[in-house]
Amino acid sequence: MAWTVRLALLQLKQRAEQELGFGISFASSRTFALSSSLVDNGLADGEVLQVLARRARLFSSRFCSSFVLVQSDGTVKGWGNWQACADMDFAQRRLTEVQQVAVGKNAMAALRVDGTVVSWGDCESPESCGLQETDLQDVQDIAASIHAFAALRRDGQVRTWGWPNYGGDSSEVRDQLVDVVQVVASFYAFAALKRDGSVVTWGEAHCGGDSQRVQAELRAVRLLRSTARAFAALRCDGTVVTWGHPVAGGDSSHVLLQGVVDVSSTRAAFAALHGDSQATAWGHATAGGDASAVQDQLHEVQEIVGSDGAFAAVCRDGRLVLWGDERYGAQSGLTHLSDLQQLVASNYAFAALTAEGTVLTWGHGAGGGDSSAVQEQLKEVQQVVGSSDSFAALRKDETVVVW
Repeated sequence: MAWTVRLALLQLKQRAEQELGFGISFASSRTFALSSSLVDNGLADGEVLQVLARRARLFSSRFCSSFVLVQSDGTVKGWGNWQACADMDFAQRRLTEVQQVAVGKNAMAALRVDGTVVSWGDCESPESCGLQETDLQDVQDIAASIHAFAALRRDGQVRTWGWPNYGGDSSEVRDQLVDVVQVVASFYAFAALKRDGSVVTWGEAHCGGDSQRVQAELRAVRLLRSTARAFAALRCDGTVVTWGHPVAGGDSSHVLLQGVVDVSSTRAAFAALHGDSQATAWGHATAGGDASAVQDQLHEVQEIVGSDGAFAAVCRDGRLVLWGDERYGAQSGLTHLSDLQQLVASNYAFAALTAEGTVLTWGHGAGGGDSSAVQEQLKEVQQVVGSSDSFAALRKDETVVVW
């Protein structure tokens, strides 16, 4: 590919993407100005630029019915929630080089390759929450509650914006939000895991924003999970600490949680996968918190996924074990899943992506559980995501099928 050092870096990138047939981003710790020339970016003749291949990805959340497609060229398309998607049109000129989108109920926030953030929709803006432009630079991840966002920066600091009672105001704990490695949201609060294994929380107190009751136990934590109103912290020794609304999984005192390797959730219950491949559930009984009816089947479990009110466990031999509320996908004509690539849920249903690129669904028909109308289109699928009441499948040719 012919080029000169006076060529704009953006032009070089676009030419490379055209020849390669997929999007790329620069794999460098240096910050480049795409509109400037190669020489103005400090690149010398003969210098090698490493790049990362970038594939199209779908994003959504269980807060709303919106979907966002980040295309391989880093541009964005959205549909679903009229308010968030309409506001996306106003933000479109800044939505380039996007790598991730966090989706709230009526608002979204996009993380760009250069570590900057673009947010839009019905939510308090970063500026109105007192953030400066420099606060949202060098960001590596974004988490969303219903009406607020938390941006994790590469220096381990966290910046928040949005409605205060949904976690948009972290001023009381801002000095503690350093050396953070993970941020997780419930519907109304956030929890941040720090490098030393401690946890900081903020937002609606009774929905997990207040962790004082268990703060002494929040040590050597390696993973955080959430329901709508509670959090679970998986510690390095395999034990689990919970807090938040007791009925939504915040009280695990009645179950034995040892040797745990992962935790999944519905809206109001948790399920722990143990190292011996067995599973334990707690929380609201009708939301999957009571697995007693299928407990003898929960062995050799590989993966557990939750909808709003039901769990689906896939076992090593392909067995599918369901429990919870039938209205949320706890009943299916399927008993086995073979060659499973991905299992996801909407609020009311489940979708399984097979190695062949086909999709199987079950659950409430109005919540994505019935894919018969689009089944012929569900071929060569690479990714499936669920929203509050529907699914979207990304195909190999970057077209999207929604049901």
